[in-house]
Amino acid sequence: FGASAAGSGDVLAGLRRELDGLAGLDPAVWCDGESLVRLLGVVSQVESLACVQSEAFARTGEWITAGAQTAAAWVAVESHADAREVRARLRRGRAVARMELVGAAFAAGTISVEHVDRLSRVWNARTRMVFERDEAMLIGWAESMFFDDFVTALDAWFYRADEDRSESEAEAQHRKRRLHLSKTFEDTWYLNGVLDPVSGDIVHGVLGRIERELFEADWAAARDRLGAEPTVDDLERTAAQRRADAMVEMATRAATTPKDGQRPKPLFTVLLGEDSFRHLCELASGKFVTPGSVARWLADAVLEQLTFQDPTRVLSVSRRRAFTGAVRRAVEVRDRTCKHPYCNKPADECEVDHIVPYARGGLTSEDNGTLRCDFHNRLREPEHIRTRRTRPPSSKSTQWQASPPSRRFSTDA
Repeated sequence: FGASAAGSGDVLAGLRRELDGLAGLDPAVWCDGESLVRLLGVVSQVESLACVQSEAFARTGEWITAGAQTAAAWVAVESHADAREVRARLRRGRAVARMELVGAAFAAGTISVEHVDRLSRVWNARTRMVFERDEAMLIGWAESMFFDDFVTALDAWFYRADEDRSESEAEAQHRKRRLHLSKTFEDTWYLNGVLDPVSGDIVHGVLGRIERELFEADWAAARDRLGAEPTVDDLERTAAQRRADAMVEMATRAATTPKDGQRPKPLFTVLLGEDSFRHLCELASGKFVTPGSVARWLADAVLEQLTFQDPTRVLSVSRRRAFTGAVRRAVEVRDRTCKHPYCNKPADECEVDHIVPYARGGLTSEDNGTLRCDFHNRLREPEHIRTRRTRPPSSKSTQWQASPPSRRFSTDA
């Protein structure tokens, strides 16, 4: 053991020298984008070693002779680290010990700490056999998908592997919903609470829409005041202040709604034709929710059905410049988010843009339309990076129908 420890000490000393050498270089010179990605892979490799070694150290019992109550307590004191992070490393070390392929990918630096944490959450005694069968596929998702898409796909896999537990966890989330509005001694009010995923998406969507209205008003006022395009620092309110004002505005609008006014209903979009996704339920934000979570909303819901033969089937063609009606809706449901490779803004913050520009003869059709947020709709990048691969649509989605009908927000279950 002593010789082995001495050898590892030499390796660590060499690693430290290499890192010191990199730290002495100008990052602007050596760390281009490709090098940065490779560096992050090395960070994952080092973190993998730290997790595995932490778990191995815990099994040695060396910490007991020092009088520490736990291995985590000893490591936290000796390394001056946050005890919570030390315990997290120990948990990851135990997790990768029972997930062989996950451990190998982590050690190779192709998946991150966040991937390991997500994968370890879906491993349990009831999913173990299915997990071992699908482990290579799950790692492939982690290595190839946007992280948010990976989380959605993994949650859907977990539902299929352990439906009872998924539904019970979703029901527990719903039961934990709460909201507190308390008056302080200074006559100000303190607001906090917890909402389940579907309810949270509804509130977030409405609040976000009003906050965007306030932002546009602040921007216009600053431009008029300065006589030039402002920056965020020139606006009269911070983002947090606008959200607070948006909450008040949301309550004000609710109070002024006519008693006989039409109450918005949840819109469930049922997608047919993608067999591999036919049992999935997602929010408009991409968050997976269980069918049981959706069921409680069905009594007051409106159902909308879309049929896809494949992700680019032509629904209709128009000589009109703007995407409207069924064609626009099909693109929104299919793409879900801005399709620029480095953006993931949801459909309600996007416009439908022509892939082949209208001025160059591009048709207003489903297969020539793609979602673009305001920024990327204005940014005319080279043709070869204008779109990324379309994610197959889920089989069921919900959105909250707002007024006017062309504006929709929140839930996609």
